[in-house]
Amino acid sequence: AASVPREWSKAAIGASGQPAELATWWRGFQDPLLDQLVDQAVAGNLDLQLAQARIREARAARLAAASPLWPDLTGSASATRFHGRPNPLASGGSGASIGAGAAAGAGGGAVVTKNLFQAGLDSSWELDIFGGTRRGIESASAGLAASIEDQRAGLVSLLSELALDYIDLRTAQARLQIARDALTAEEETLALTRAKLEAGLGSALDVAEAEAAAATTRAAIPNLQTAARDAIHELSVLIGAPPETLASKLEPSAPIPAMSSRIALGLPAELLRRRPDIRAAERRVAEANADIGVAVANQYPSVTLAGSLGLNATRIGDLGDVSARSWSFGPGVTMPIFNAGKLAAEVDVKRARWDQAVIAYRATVLTAAREVEDAIAADENERVHRAALAQSVAAYRDALALARDLYGRGLTSFLNVLDAERSLYATQDQLAQSEAAVSANEVRLFKALGGGWTADEATADARAP
Repeated sequence: AASVPREWSKAAIGASGQPAELATWWRGFQDPLLDQLVDQAVAGNLDLQLAQARIREARAARLAAASPLWPDLTGSASATRFHGRPNPLASGGSGASIGAGAAAGAGGGAVVTKNLFQAGLDSSWELDIFGGTRRGIESASAGLAASIEDQRAGLVSLLSELALDYIDLRTAQARLQIARDALTAEEETLALTRAKLEAGLGSALDVAEAEAAAATTRAAIPNLQTAARDAIHELSVLIGAPPETLASKLEPSAPIPAMSSRIALGLPAELLRRRPDIRAAERRVAEANADIGVAVANQYPSVTLAGSLGLNATRIGDLGDVSARSWSFGPGVTMPIFNAGKLAAEVDVKRARWDQAVIAYRATVLTAAREVEDAIAADENERVHRAALAQSVAAYRDALALARDLYGRGLTSFLNVLDAERSLYATQDQLAQSEAAVSANEVRLFKALGGGWTADEATADARAP
C-alpha cells in the first residue's frame, strides 16, 4: 500500500478528474524544431542506449535463471595413446591401466604401446521441489521489469532536460535581443545628450550618465551569448552528437516556446501507474520478495537425478560392442545439516532487503506527489508573476516615451529618462525570464506526472513471454 492524496491541492491548471495526455506532451509547444530534437534524442542519446543494454543484460539473466528447470546434459570424448612400461598397481580408466592389463597378460613388465578410446554422456537434473528455481525466475523477471522502467524513467528525464535546455536557449536569445535593443536606444540617448551639450543646452553629467548606462548594457551581452552557446552544446550532447553539431540550426533566434493549452492533471492515484520510477520501485519490491523465497528454499534438501552413459575400448572400432558400454543412473540427495546459521542469516538478509525496497517504494511515491504539488504551485504563482510584469512593462514603456518627450523639450531632467530606460529594459528582461519560467514549470509538471511514454508499452511488456 502507498499513501497518495485523493486529489491535487489546486485544480486551476486543468480538470483534475480527467486523464492527462502525457505521451507526447512536448507537441503542445507547437515547435517543429523541438519535435525534431526530441526524435533525434530518442534515437541517439547515449544514456538511453546504456539503459537499453542493461535491459538486454536483464533478459539474459532471466534466461539463465530459468535454465535449471531443464536437465543438464554434457558430452565428452577422448583418445589416449600409451607407450612405456606399465605400473602393475595402476588402476582406473587411463591408457596406463589398459596397457598394464595387456602387459600383464603378455607376461610381465614388457614395454607396451596401447590406445584407449572413450565417449560418454552425463546428465543431471535438480528437481525444484521447494520452489527455489521458480522464485529465482520470479526475481529475474522482476529485475527485468525494473530495468525496463528505469529506461522509461531515463526517457522521461531526457525529454524534460531537452525541453528545459531548449527553453534556456530561446530565453538567452530573447534576453540578448532585449539587451541589444536597449543598447541601441541608450546609444541614441547618448547621441542626443552629446548634441544638446554641443548646443549648450545640456551638461557633461548627462553625457557621462548616458555613457555609463550604455556601457553597462553592453557588458551584459557577452554573458548572454555564452548562455546561448552553452545551451546549444548541451542540446547537441543530448542527441548523442558533438557539441557544435546543432549550432547552425539553433543559432537563428526563435520565440520562447509556450504551451498551447493548460495541463489536465488527472488523479493522484494515476502516479502509481504512470511514473516509471514508481513502477521500477514496485518491481524491486517484487524482486526482493522473490529473493526471500530463494533463500528459504536453500534451507531444504535438494534432490538430483543423475545418469551417465559411457563407451570404452582400446580400438575405435570396438566402441560399438556391447562389452564397451557402461551406464549408471540414480537419485542423489543433499541436505544442509550444520552451517553455523549461515542459511538462516541469508534469509534474514533477504527480508531486510525487502524491507528496504518497501521503504524506498513508499519514499518514491511521496517524492513523486511532492514534485507534482511543487510544479503546480510554481506554475500558478509564476503565471501571476508574469501577468504583473506584463502590466509593468506596458506602464514603463509609456513612462519612457513621456520622459523622452519632456526631456527633448527641456521640461524634465535627464535622470528621469535614464530611470525610465533602466526600469523598462530591466522589466522586459524579467518578463522574458518569467515567460521562460512558466514554460519550464510546465515541463517540470509533465515530468512529475510521468509524461513521455505510452502505457501501451507496459501492456505489451506484460503480454511478452
